[in-house]
Amino acid sequence: MSKVKVNTRNSLFVKILLISLICMTVPMTFSLLYANDSVSKTLYKESAGSVAAIASEKRSEIDLAVGQIMDQSVSIASQPYIVDYINGTGQPGGSPGVVEARIADYLEDVVKASNGLYENMFIVGLEGTILIDGIGGGSTGSSVGGAARSWLKEAGANNGSAITETAQQSPVTGRPVITNAVIIPGVTEGNPAGLLVTSVDLGELAGKVNQNGSGSELKTMLVNGAGLVVSAAEPEYILTLDLSKQQGDLFDYYNGFKTSQAGSGTFTLEGVRYISAYEKSGIQDVYAVSYTPMSKYTEKAEELNHKLIFVMLAAILLFSLIITGFARSVTKPIAAGSAYLMEMAAGNWRIEIPVRYMNKKDETGLLMRSVHQMQQSLREAIGTVKQESDRLKENVDTAKGSISELNGQIRTVSEITQEMSASTEETAAAAEELRFMAREAEAAVQAMAENAVRGAADSRSIYTRALGLKEGTEQSKERAAFLLQTLKENLNSAIAHSQSVHRINLLVQTILGIVSQTNILALNAGIEAVRAGETGKSFAVIAGEIRKLAQQSGSSAAEIREVTADVLQAVDDLTHCSREAILFMDQTVLEDYELLVRSGEQYYRDAAFFEELLDTFSQAAGEIRTSIHGMAVSIGEITLVNSQFARDTGLIAEQANGILQQSVVVAGTAGQTEESAEELRNGIARFRV
Repeated sequence: MSKVKVNTRNSLFVKILLISLICMTVPMTFSLLYANDSVSKTLYKESAGSVAAIASEKRSEIDLAVGQIMDQSVSIASQPYIVDYINGTGQPGGSPGVVEARIADYLEDVVKASNGLYENMFIVGLEGTILIDGIGGGSTGSSVGGAARSWLKEAGANNGSAITETAQQSPVTGRPVITNAVIIPGVTEGNPAGLLVTSVDLGELAGKVNQNGSGSELKTMLVNGAGLVVSAAEPEYILTLDLSKQQGDLFDYYNGFKTSQAGSGTFTLEGVRYISAYEKSGIQDVYAVSYTPMSKYTEKAEELNHKLIFVMLAAILLFSLIITGFARSVTKPIAAGSAYLMEMAAGNWRIEIPVRYMNKKDETGLLMRSVHQMQQSLREAIGTVKQESDRLKENVDTAKGSISELNGQIRTVSEITQEMSASTEETAAAAEELRFMAREAEAAVQAMAENAVRGAADSRSIYTRALGLKEGTEQSKERAAFLLQTLKENLNSAIAHSQSVHRINLLVQTILGIVSQTNILALNAGIEAVRAGETGKSFAVIAGEIRKLAQQSGSSAAEIREVTADVLQAVDDLTHCSREAILFMDQTVLEDYELLVRSGEQYYRDAAFFEELLDTFSQAAGEIRTSIHGMAVSIGEITLVNSQFARDTGLIAEQANGILQQSVVVAGTAGQTEESAEELRNGIARFRV
């Protein structure tokens, strides 16, 4: 069995594999994109949340440190000797110079103990002059101008202690500082006597925060309300980086400070993209901004994306192997079935479908079982058609032989009839002569007496010919009866055998029924394929091929039916013509022969009577006239009978010729029937069952 070659692009296996891979790859690709997006968003949220937590933590640390500074400043401002000094009450046993030195030493100790946190701590009078400082008198005697009144006002509004101004550059050290002013109470309750002012170095204040961020990817900077960086892990940013003067996303990020106390976002600084979060201090106008490079987040996202892509490719490979096995299990029996159907279409019905394909429980098994059933049914039908076509050929050969024999017999009958017609004409002529002689005898009795001996001889001759005519007519009648009986038996046998042709029509009807069932099966398979959707499209193609094969089988069966109809029509015509010939011979020829026999007998009796009359002619001369008159009458009747017999014999000859022509037509029809049977045999010869 040859394999069916299918274009790779049209292969059902390739289609199933491609559709399955597309149906698997497209959702997985969308899932991967969605997962990447979700992972990216999740990582971004986690990174932003982590940075926001750090910013909040640093802001809390700064606020806690500032709060501690403020508490310490309040505690120092409440010291009795400082209060007494600023109010001028002094202390027993101490001079003002000693008190100032003591306070100065104390403040200097506090400044030194802060390890650089305090740039300076000094006492300011209400008029704005620095009375005592903690840096060895470096600022003593200088005036802060109108700042004293501002500090006093702000501190009075905040329970006596306040961060009086936003972070700014120190005029002494050039470093960013914030100022904490605490009211020194006066003698009269509610009236201030002066201010204890602490200048706090923001760099040192945020040192712990910046130290934690230094050397790592997560960093923190302090930005004042005006957008100036007052503290950062990178020294080059301090008091030089002003966010309010930047462009792009960094400026947009700074604008967020104006709308919320805390937030998160991204910005680009010196070509590096950062994820950042900010939170404003609850004590001062300073923002703690924590930030980390976005590359850390993107690296994690890319790593996770690579893992997802690897998992997806592994899944596609695994599913491809599974789908390949499944597609082969589906397409292999279909391909085998197509090969078997191609062999059957080529006329080879001897092949057997493997049992393993028919034992499958799915639709391919049903298809193979249906093809096997169709194969068995058509094999039986084709075998029957072959057998009946052979039998039809034998019947046609027999009919042709019988018709040939009938033609020979009809030719014999025609020749005999022509001879009888010639004899009858001669007899009529002889009768005419006898009538003429009888007239002459009646006119001249004497001459008749003299010629009595010659009349007796002529009478003997007539008697002999009448006897021959009688015997020949009886023999012809017997031969015609025998011919008619033989013809009846042969034609009845041929007609009986020709009825087997009708079985071909029944077989053709059976084939058309099988074709109709195959069409219905193919249609149901197409409907089921449509219901199955995309998976069922391949089965729709197979159902269409089966339907085409069924249509081709139906066309062949229709041609067989047309040929069978021609054969049946030819057999019916042959039967009809043969029956008409038999009826004609039975009703006309035999009756004419019967009439001829009766006429011969009558002619024989008349001849005997004429001979007897001549024998007694010499004994009854007186009765000659009467006898001659009776002879003339008898001869006239013989003449009439012979004339009628001649006409009937001619009619029989014509009818015999007509029968012969009809027999030739029947022989031609039998030849056509033989040709039709041969065409039928040739048509089914290509089927090997």
